[in-house]
Parts: sequence; structure tokens; C-alpha cells
Amino acid sequence: MGKRTFVHKDSTGPQGGSWLAEDDESSTDTLYANWMKKFMRQSLVEYLDKAPQTTSYKTCRFTFFMENGEKSTAQLAWGTDQSGKQRYYGQSDFSGDWVRLEPSTASSVIADIPSVLGGSEDPGPTSK
Repeated sequence: MGKRTFVHKDSTGPQGGSWLAEDDESSTDTLYANWMKKFMRQSLVEYLDKAPQTTSYKTCRFTFFMENGEKSTAQLAWGTDQSGKQRYYGQSDFSGDWVRLEPSTASSVIADIPSVLGGSEDPGPTSK
């Protein structure tokens, strides 16, 4: 899986700013902005009492660097549980604990990871 740095520009503007790839800040491509909006708007289904058993799951970690020097982390995990059902999980500094994510938004975010972050690894099944 690839790695890409995003920059949030003009957050005080009338549209609340936009997300651009640091390596191509002049791009007018909305792929990054749309993906970041989806990523940030994921909904949780439930908080988990303990971390999911994700050893057979695929994972992706994210680090967000703020203008004030602080950083925040998040991670996604997805795969098929023991009953054969596709599951999506998330954990961030904001949520603290692991949560089970709403499948339609999470699967969309995950499906776009290769094109947004670069790399050719198949993120695996995105819905069931």
C-alpha cells in the first residue's frame, strides 16, 4: 500500500477549505477532498468492549498532523468474521476504543484506498 500526505488548505474559507495531496497541491482533482470527507464522516454501529481479533483482517493506519504541531492517529481494519460476515472496524484518538463501523461508508472508504493513497494492493472485499 502506498503513502500520501494531504494538506488542508484555506480552512477559514467559505467552503471550509479543501484537502490536497502535498505532492500535487495545484491539482483540481476532487478525489482527495471527497475521500477525506467520506473518511471523516464514517458512522459507528457500536463501541466494542475489546479490540477486534484482526489478525486475519487487512489494516490501514493514518496519522494526521495539525497546524499547531499536534498529531492524531486512526486506523481501519476490515475482513470476514468467524460467521462469514464482512466487518469494518475503526479506532482513533478521538474515539479511543475500537468501534464497529457502518458498512456502506466504510466499504466505500476502503475501496478507494489504493487510488487515493497509491499502491496497487487490492483492499479485499468491500461489501457482502
